[in-house]
Amino acid sequence: EAFDATPANLDARTQRGSLASGLQVALLPKGTRGNRVQARLVLRFGDVDSLRGQSMTVAMMGALIDKGGAGMSRAQIADAFDKLRAEVGFNAGGQTLTVTITTVRQHLPAVVDLVGRLLKAPAFAPEALDEQRRQLLALVAAQRAEPGAVAALAVRRHGNPYPRGDLRHAPSHGARTRRPAKS
Repeated sequence: EAFDATPANLDARTQRGSLASGLQVALLPKGTRGNRVQARLVLRFGDVDSLRGQSMTVAMMGALIDKGGAGMSRAQIADAFDKLRAEVGFNAGGQTLTVTITTVRQHLPAVVDLVGRLLKAPAFAPEALDEQRRQLLALVAAQRAEPGAVAALAVRRHGNPYPRGDLRHAPSHGARTRRPAKS
């Protein structure tokens, strides 16, 4: 299908509605090669006050969703998505959790069902949390020596008026990534 990607055509073709749960839905039907379907679920939660000091927790939450949950191990989740010919990604930051899905049309309901179960019953296994923490610390250490990352952070911090602990605060590479010790 030759698809006109102009804003006017996108608006005209988008079907909007709400589910009984209140979840707002926007669908953009178009022909695809191999009946591929792409979906993006954006869940918003919390506010600046309720998430104060939790930016690292939120970021790690997204990375841990597919590492175990709904009574399934990391390997079982990966096998289930492979069987459904699905690529699924979880990403969290600020006040949003975003799930991206690519699969074939016939498997979309089953993929959405599995994603829903993982979101309702995540495991947050300690070993997965430790692994994610080690990866994050290694990334921060690598970025400290990377000129592009240092420059990008300087731009983000320039004029950033938000105090440490606020979700919108741009931390420095030297910021502590552990909770302070209790006295």
